[in-house]
Amino acid sequence: MSTNVFRYIIEADEEQLKEMQISIDCDLQSCWRERLRDDSKVKPDDVGDALLHALDKVLCGSTNFKQLVPAVPPIHVNRTIGIVVFPSTTYWVVLQSNWNTFVFENFGWFDSQLEGRFYKDESTVSRIVRNINRQTDLTTALSNVDGDNIYGKVSHIKVAVKQLTGHTDLALWNKDAGALTDSTVKAMKRICGNDMGPNSQLSGRRDNILGNRYVRILKELEQKHQLVSSTGKHTNAVLSCLEWMKQNLADYVKQRREFLNETEKRVYFDALLQLADSEVNRIEMLEMSEEVKSKMISSAVSDVIQEGEFKRNIADLVLISISKNQQHVKANAANSRKYLPSTTRSVNNQQQTRQSRKRTVRECNTDAANDIVFSVKKARTRSRCNGRECIKEPEGNLFSDCTGNMYRQVRMRGNGFCGFNSLAYCLTGDQQSYEEIIDDCINVFLNVPDLFRIRTNF
Repeated sequence: MSTNVFRYIIEADEEQLKEMQISIDCDLQSCWRERLRDDSKVKPDDVGDALLHALDKVLCGSTNFKQLVPAVPPIHVNRTIGIVVFPSTTYWVVLQSNWNTFVFENFGWFDSQLEGRFYKDESTVSRIVRNINRQTDLTTALSNVDGDNIYGKVSHIKVAVKQLTGHTDLALWNKDAGALTDSTVKAMKRICGNDMGPNSQLSGRRDNILGNRYVRILKELEQKHQLVSSTGKHTNAVLSCLEWMKQNLADYVKQRREFLNETEKRVYFDALLQLADSEVNRIEMLEMSEEVKSKMISSAVSDVIQEGEFKRNIADLVLISISKNQQHVKANAANSRKYLPSTTRSVNNQQQTRQSRKRTVRECNTDAANDIVFSVKKARTRSRCNGRECIKEPEGNLFSDCTGNMYRQVRMRGNGFCGFNSLAYCLTGDQQSYEEIIDDCINVFLNVPDLFRIRTNF
């Protein structure tokens, strides 16, 4: 990509340079044009990389140069509809996702009328479909891609169904909750199929991150309907309002849990309600539309806002809808090991810890290139490589792959920082030099906050 960008800039005329807001020295431009024209073997990869790094405003800005981002707009530009169906009430929200910014376009609720039903029965699916089809605003969000005075124009509609769990206050057990979730998914598939028509192409697959996905595509119109289910994780939603989260939900940001608790969800809803009653219409990367602001301060919401369930579910769906469009952050494992000071451990425990955390790296020695180190698990005697077997050499800790390259095992220190040790060894040849690498990274992130927010696990 850097080569193509460099060639484009060098070959650009005055009008193209003006559009890019870039100026080039005439002598430099003519020199490189001549080089590229006379010698077809010239590879401007490195100089292209240097040019992109020099254009810091282009690389560090999140919206200045969209061409540098993989050109798959439907993944990041879509209308996301979050919905959860309880036996008594159904809640829904609509957000427009535009890369890493979001517009809260609409929300609502209505009676489900599902109490006492057999949730696995086909009649439950039909009832959910009828209930949704009666809601004009919701059906418009599910079907109208051209947009109107409430919704923006999109070509990709994503529906996120919240998976239910047992609720003792609703007399809903885990088995019943699972059956009702399945019926909701079936109902949304039916609605999606009706909206896209018989000419749409159906595909369903299992995604490691998003789970089961149901997709219908109209290639002629370049329209796409996608249905995903959500367990209710909120971690990635933090990125859209990180500073607000740090100030108001600091414990959640510090622990990086998968889910907000009930109190934290209500705090988030109260912030949205306060935003609706002010002249401001944005919390960092989340913007609130005029339709939502007017609904938030309406008498209809005032009547139900006293119910804790309403606050919790609307805030929950907003966070889920945001999180389903950002996959940058993983929650800390609930049972992750905590490292104690070495002085509190016995010698035997230290030895056992070192043995359990051994890591090896392979160091590639070739005549044509510098040493390359890869962090891998403990080397096996035989491993597959391009359909053939790589056999470990018997002498010492040297072995070769199927192409004859020689490798040497380098053990990393078992101090709990094996990843940092491997990185430091790759870059400097010294396992203990990772402190300087971390300091350099911190300095970069302090100078470029957008890079820290968008490209790291906060």
